[in-house]
Order: sequence, then structure tokens, then C-alpha cells
Amino acid sequence: RKITEFTIPKETTSIDAYAFTKCMTLKALHVADGNLNYSDIDGVLFNADKTTLLLYPSGKEDISYTIPNGTISITERAFSQNEKLTELILSESVETIEPYAFTQVKELKRAVINDKIQKISTHAFEGCIKLEEIILGKNIQTIEERAFAGCMMLKEINLPDQVETIGVEAFAICWALEKVSFGKNVQTIGAYAFNYCDSLKEMTILADNPPVAEEGAFNHVASETTVYVPAEALEAYRQTAPWKIFNLQPIDTGTAIETTTTADDLRIEAGRLHNPQAIHIEIFDLQGRIVYQGAQTNINLPEGIYLVRGKGVNRKVMITK
Repeated sequence: RKITEFTIPKETTSIDAYAFTKCMTLKALHVADGNLNYSDIDGVLFNADKTTLLLYPSGKEDISYTIPNGTISITERAFSQNEKLTELILSESVETIEPYAFTQVKELKRAVINDKIQKISTHAFEGCIKLEEIILGKNIQTIEERAFAGCMMLKEINLPDQVETIGVEAFAICWALEKVSFGKNVQTIGAYAFNYCDSLKEMTILADNPPVAEEGAFNHVASETTVYVPAEALEAYRQTAPWKIFNLQPIDTGTAIETTTTADDLRIEAGRLHNPQAIHIEIFDLQGRIVYQGAQTNINLPEGIYLVRGKGVNRKVMITK
């Protein structure tokens, strides 16, 4: 018999982690009044004080879900194998994502990670085969083993400045991945981290010291891939494997890097973006967050690298003061 709803009895004190595995039609879990160990919010199972999300039912039909404010942790396999969810947003209270938390959420297309998360745990999003956009919070320091492996629709990833370590096979088999931006603190890229990312065309690395790339980190990535690095560190990258095999290009202070040919007159002068034709543009930081939209002719931005997009415009620019 196909189960669509289930109520946890009042007397229940523990639930095995695999108790509802393969209950693909389960749409809601409820907790009986008087249970001192568990609670539910809108059919999702939590611990008693609602600080830990324990299980999001595999058959729950919502296409978008925001983790409730007050939730601190998401347990192992909490969302695993849900077949309806397309968007996931972590509220600002969430601090911990346990391993396998979102593995094989096959319809997931967009995920937004808050600024409290410091680590994307092993296998966290592995096998999310339709994931197209992941916005990472600014305080993430570590991307663990196979965290995004097999996310075959992911086209671009912007790693925040605080990321120091990228684990083994973290982005392996991300076949559609075309662009990767690494922050200024990246130190280690694990073995086979980008294995079989054979669509990769462009990388930007803000680190002055070439990151250590372990065995096979960029296996099956073409040597024609363009890698933008700080101008003052260009020679160091040219002397360091595997970076020296790629098409290394400097990020020149105060200049714009064109990612496609454009006819506009956008330019950087005196630490400001000049838009003399008043083209309507959108500006994104490297975490994918929009920081400006409009048609001003002079735009003041903090130091950093930005993506500028608009009609006939697609540029990566670096602002320095």
C-alpha cells in the first residue's frame, strides 16, 4: 500500500535514519500531540524544539522550500530523493549541512546557501542532476568530497573569498560547467576535483599564490581553457603545475575583461564603472548576488570582481580603489 501521510505516535522516542527510505509517495509526516522528542512543520519532521530538520518527505509536492528560521542543522539524507523540489533556500539561522543532506534531489534547479554555513559537507548535493544555480554564502571555507559531483546541468560556480579547500571530486562529472571563479584565499584543490568537467572554458583565480592542485584535479579539462590570475602573480602561475598548461591571462588592475565581444563603451576609470551610453545593466558579485541594476552613467562599487550583464553586454570587471 502506498503511504501518503504518516503520524509519529506520542510514545515514539527514536526513529531510525532509514525508516522512511523508498517511501516515494510520502507527502507529509505529522507528530501526535504529547510527543516530547519530535515535531512537525507543514508535514516536515523536526526534533522537538525545531532546531534540527530530520526529514523532508520524498513525495512532498512543493516545488520551492525555505528552511524555517530557527532551524540550525539539516541532518544526513534529510531531503534525499525528493522528486518535486526545484528551489531550496536556507534561512539565516541554518549553520550545519550534514553529509548527503540533499543528495539525488533530482528536480532541484536552484539552491541558496546562507552566510552562516562554513562547510558544504561530503556528498551534500551529489547527484542533483538538474541543478543549474548554486549561490554560496560568503563565509564558506570548505567544499568537501563530492559535494557537487554529478551536478550535470551546473554551468557556473562562484566560490567566495573565504573558501580555502576544495575536496576530492567536489565537482567531478559536472559536464556542463563552463566557468569557475575562485576567491583570493583558495589554497588546495583536491584530487580529481573537476574531473570530466570537459565543458570548462574559463577560470578566474584571485589568489596571489597558485593553489595546490592535487593529482588529476583538472583531468579531462582542455589546455585551451582560459585562466585569469592576478597580473602580479602571472609568472608564478606560469611556473606551477597544472596552471602552466592553461591559457593564462592577467587580471589587470583598472581594466575590464571581456568575456564576449561587445559594442558598448563600458570602462573602468578611477575605481568607478562608467556607462556613457546609459545602457540598462545588472551587476553581480562573484556569489551571484545582484549588487546594482539600472542605467546610471557612473556607478561606484566596492573593490572586487563583478559580472556586468545587459543588452549586448557580458563582461567581467575588476574594481580597485
